[in-house]
Amino acid sequence: MNLLIIDDQTSVVNGLMRGVDWKRLGIGEVLCAYNAYEAKRVFEEKTVDIMLCDIEMPVENGLELFRWVRENGYDTECIFLTAHAEFDYAKEALSLGSFDFVVQPAPYDEVEKVVHRAIKKVYERQEEKRTYDFGKYMKDQSDLLCSRTLGDWLKQNMERSSYEDFARVEPMPPLERRGYLVLMQIIRQMIPIGQWEPSLMRFTFGNVLGEIFAPYDQRVMLCDIDKTVYGLVIYGPGGYDMDYPGVLRQLEASRDAFSRFIQCEAAFYVDEACTVAQMPQLLPALQNACRENVSMRSAVFDLSAKKSPGAPDDNYMLLQMRRWKDFLSKGLTETAREDIFAYLDRLDREERLNRSVLMDFHVELCRMLYSVGEDMGLNVRGIMDDPRIAGLYTRAPHSLDDMKAFICILDTFTKGEADEYQQRNQVMEIENYIHAHIESDIHRDDIADYVHLNVDYMGRLFKKNKGVSLKEYIIEEKMRVAQKLLKTTMLPVSFVASKVGYSNFSHFSRTYKKVNGISPTEERRS
Repeated sequence: MNLLIIDDQTSVVNGLMRGVDWKRLGIGEVLCAYNAYEAKRVFEEKTVDIMLCDIEMPVENGLELFRWVRENGYDTECIFLTAHAEFDYAKEALSLGSFDFVVQPAPYDEVEKVVHRAIKKVYERQEEKRTYDFGKYMKDQSDLLCSRTLGDWLKQNMERSSYEDFARVEPMPPLERRGYLVLMQIIRQMIPIGQWEPSLMRFTFGNVLGEIFAPYDQRVMLCDIDKTVYGLVIYGPGGYDMDYPGVLRQLEASRDAFSRFIQCEAAFYVDEACTVAQMPQLLPALQNACRENVSMRSAVFDLSAKKSPGAPDDNYMLLQMRRWKDFLSKGLTETAREDIFAYLDRLDREERLNRSVLMDFHVELCRMLYSVGEDMGLNVRGIMDDPRIAGLYTRAPHSLDDMKAFICILDTFTKGEADEYQQRNQVMEIENYIHAHIESDIHRDDIADYVHLNVDYMGRLFKKNKGVSLKEYIIEEKMRVAQKLLKTTMLPVSFVASKVGYSNFSHFSRTYKKVNGISPTEERRS
């Protein structure tokens, strides 16, 4: 266990270091600092279990330092040292969660008594945390097993007897219980799906859904169906069956809550109630409805309505293809692209855009592009063999967004890649933007808007010319500026972090050490 003494008077620090039998108290290491700045450096490098801190210090007093400790999430007990037992000091110290305070001058045995009580509290807190962590681990394991069992049952990867055996020891819905099977598809979210830890995603979604259905005595169980698709089983553990309109209403409320509170757009696919035993037979229809949502529309899709929108007229589509071919032949690429987007968006608004329609459109569009390419003497097959375009070609019939991305290859039919001189200028513009915004949190989309380039193309262009990715370059430039500030100024490390766009000090320290091999504080001392 570590203890940190902070006091601007050297005599006080030395006296406490020598006057208290720290080993007898069980303190393994006693650290010292003579102001708040030095104390923060200790916190950045060491674990501090207890801090013995003077309140009255120049520049930044002990109360301000302890507020910083709490704001940065350090789990430290604080004992204040003060020569004035003023009510305002005591009131603020208590509001910050301090353990106790000692009025100076105080005998060392009194300091020992207060520290001894603080040590006891630290041990109690550590034991509570161990107990909590173990209980949470056991519950998480149980939840994970239940989720996997439910998924195996719905995908017909489990025998009935195995499910029933597991349900005897874990809180699974009985097979004869009626409920609702829902597919939840994550359409889009601010954090890329690959950056979410799967158990955290399941926990977050489950909490939101659980709160929304709990007032109706309904339990919601989640399981993984696909990378962005979850299966939900909604049922009443107490025997109450929620009516179907009520389920639709609460799913709509869930969709709204996802959007407002976790910046996540979702689509829900649901049919009328059935038993848990019947749900595996219902799953394929829900999955098909999910695939048909090629426009990735966030909505609650009621399969019981069995609505079948009319398909667009084939002759009209072919007429439009001839119109777009004429635009491209005349070099009116942007006009063609905007007109195609408007056509697809209209089909989407009229709910006439599904997987079958998008596939037919894809076939006719490719025929038209090959025809235009032949007329213009372009190697269309070579264009389509480009790995990026080939990927878009494959995904285009399955999603409206991917189809629009594929349509952007129309630019290739009127202009080639920028020449080498133009590319160098574009890269220089990107670098200038980064240097001008080094104090900000720089986003690729903002740079792309500034230099008037497609985000993906800009990334490839930059790496081709600089040999590193745009993200790596931004980080390295920020760390280069930070290194210069650390070596040439006396600015606090936390201020240096903010000067290069980092609001989270810990994140800045980790990134700095990863790039430069040493921590910011070590850099300052070197």
